[in-house]
Amino acid sequence: MSTRRDNLDKAVRNAVRHFWQTRERQAKAQGTKSGKRDRGARSAVTGGAHLDGFADLIRRLLVDVGISDTAIHRRTQVELPGYYRAEKKWDLIVVVEGHQDPG
Repeated sequence: MSTRRDNLDKAVRNAVRHFWQTRERQAKAQGTKSGKRDRGARSAVTGGAHLDGFADLIRRLLVDVGISDTAIHRRTQVELPGYYRAEKKWDLIVVVEGHQDPG
């Protein structure tokens, strides 16, 4: 059990590291293409991909607990209608048909 916990701890650390490294890289790169810079921390998150480490980790955990890989969508089939936008692309979508109790 401790090996499983150690593996999870390592995976979470890697996801956190990916998040901060991606934000830093995007903050530095933002503005060099367009000449414009977003205010505050916005430049670090508007480029996307900063949550990829967490989305991949959650995907692996879902598969480990028995969710079919075909029910988990990353990068494709990730649009859902939303209140503020006609389409919103999410980092991770899980679609599992539920069991209905006939009684």
